[in-house]
Amino acid sequence: MSIKGRRQSVSICMIVRDEERNLPICLKPMLGLVTEMIVADTGSVDGTKRIAAALGAKVLDFSWCDSFSAARNESIKHATGDWILVLDADEYFDPANLEKLKRLLADLGSDNTAYFMKQVSQHGTLAGAETVVDQVRLFRNHPDHRWTYRVHEQIQPALEFTGAEFRSMPIVIRHRGYADDGIAFRKLERNLRLARLDLQERPDDAFVLFNLGSIYCGLNQPDEALPLLRRSWAITGAESTISPRTCALICHCQQQLGQVDDALHWCLEARSVFPQDVELLHTEADLRLAENDLAGAEGCMTQWLTAKEPRVDGGGRAPELETAERLDGRGKKPELSRLAGTGGGMHVSRVRHRLASLYASQQRFTEAEAQLKTVLLEEPKSALAHAGLGGIYLQTQRWADVAKNAHAMSRLGPLGAEEAAVQIGMMRMRQELFEAAYVHLVESAQRLPHSSRLKELLAEVKRIRQLPKTTVICAVWHNDPDRHRLLRSHQANLDRQTVQIERIYVFDNNDTPPPDIRGTVVVISEKISLYQAWNAALAMVRTPFVMNLNLDDRLAPDAIAVMEAAIQANLDVYLVGGDWRICYSQEETDDVKQAYSIADLPVVPTWPPDSKTLARMGSGDGGRGTLGPACLWRMAAHLQYPRYPWRFNDGTLIRSAADAIWWELIASQMKKTLKRIPLIIGNYYSHPDSQAEFRVDGMNELQKAQRVGVSLL
Repeated sequence: MSIKGRRQSVSICMIVRDEERNLPICLKPMLGLVTEMIVADTGSVDGTKRIAAALGAKVLDFSWCDSFSAARNESIKHATGDWILVLDADEYFDPANLEKLKRLLADLGSDNTAYFMKQVSQHGTLAGAETVVDQVRLFRNHPDHRWTYRVHEQIQPALEFTGAEFRSMPIVIRHRGYADDGIAFRKLERNLRLARLDLQERPDDAFVLFNLGSIYCGLNQPDEALPLLRRSWAITGAESTISPRTCALICHCQQQLGQVDDALHWCLEARSVFPQDVELLHTEADLRLAENDLAGAEGCMTQWLTAKEPRVDGGGRAPELETAERLDGRGKKPELSRLAGTGGGMHVSRVRHRLASLYASQQRFTEAEAQLKTVLLEEPKSALAHAGLGGIYLQTQRWADVAKNAHAMSRLGPLGAEEAAVQIGMMRMRQELFEAAYVHLVESAQRLPHSSRLKELLAEVKRIRQLPKTTVICAVWHNDPDRHRLLRSHQANLDRQTVQIERIYVFDNNDTPPPDIRGTVVVISEKISLYQAWNAALAMVRTPFVMNLNLDDRLAPDAIAVMEAAIQANLDVYLVGGDWRICYSQEETDDVKQAYSIADLPVVPTWPPDSKTLARMGSGDGGRGTLGPACLWRMAAHLQYPRYPWRFNDGTLIRSAADAIWWELIASQMKKTLKRIPLIIGNYYSHPDSQAEFRVDGMNELQKAQRVGVSLL
């Protein structure tokens, strides 16, 4: 209980080096809130000392001696306040927590109490990747209250020595020192050197062993960390508050060394000793994920969320200051290490992210989305949660939600803007809108020139833009005596296309392909129908679009470019067809020119057409029901219907109506759009020997399809 009297004075004490950018953010809000600010400078070469002095701080020069404790103790030595508030230059209080601090300082008495606050550290560059650590930050100014250890320095042993009472406050200090991965790594290397010096001076100190092991873990050196952590555990057993964290780190080291079974066994043993420790519960979840025990991992995470106390932050959801609690409800003083500062704590939001990822990996997108939206209710500015939602929307092709979420994310600082730009680029690529993706990524890369992710995505789009988007499939009938000459003309026609394409030729009855064929060749041993040949080719298509083209028909040089543009302009369009000039000899058919308007030719008046009638088929404007002898469609259609229609359900083969059946499936069953292009895109060879208009009545086959059904397997 506070002993009331005169208003207590408070000294901020900090150590700094080259912090000119961070110092104003830290100290300006404290003006008028504290009595004095003591800044011990350990060798700045920038404007740190000048800025500190301008803010009214008392600036001390301290020669760095490889000890954070020595530097902190020097700052405390010059403090005149009744209380010491410890801050670092890369820390700050947001407005809500500043108000809580103000109320706490106003309520201070002369009692020997030490107050824990929650340091929330951002790790990496995406908002939401954070850890929480309880640390003593406010205590009485007393000659015996001095820091120990060179790195991860501790004040708690001295406070315990003077009989201080410890209280935990719902006040958050935001820490940005690990937001830059490069800086964080350099700090770990520095800490490693200092911790080694500590070990030389205190070879059997459990905290020093734990501290050094933790640093090795951070540097991804589990082989160095593991023996140190085991030595620390051997000294403390289960009697120290660092014990659960030590066990968790031992598990992580074993997992990194490939000893997953040993790690899980150790974790379960530790959990039997510390059943309420949430970090060990989270560690068990990690290990079960490594063992592909998804149900077990999910159970751990949901239990973690149930067990974890409500998060304390600046959003007003924490208990009021009056409900501050002692750290041990039984009245026992907490032991060393509560403020070890090694990054063991976790936000509830971090576990929700993990759980969302687990759900998404199992295609449980609704549950994953719910977890991330819960995070956003607590942290509306979490770019990490927005990034996770965007990933779900991309996987489920919820394009409007991708765009809406990206817009919100783009306002969450440079990293949110980068993630938003990346996800919009990925959306355009998955929509197969590669030109739109290219334009977007070029503009985004210019706006965010340091983004390696945008550069990588742009390079991928450039590569894709140079790849063929369409595969032309063609059946070569073994009994056609003119097939080799037609093949040469067919290939020459495709060579003239203004865009790159793939091509697949299917031969039946063990026919021998000519040696100069260009493209993929499939040889079937049996005699097969036209549509069976197409299905053999479809199984090998790797491009987003496919087009059928008879061996004796010819495309305008720009036909495929025109059709690709038409189908890419609207994601709902699944098949496009144009119009065709009707020709009556192969020579006439081979003489093809650029695509031109359907207004230049009339629609054929009768069908089958009369010989020598100068006309078009009518497929470009619906003058006839057909969409053409050759169409271009999305391979995505075959995700729903793996095969092109080729036989009826009674086992008989389809001879002429498969095209019309396919179009109907796309329009009526898939609910997708069929698009007619009002251009003449090629020449169609109409002759009685082989073409569909002279074969079995297609209308009869359509009626049969309705009666008995069609096999698409």
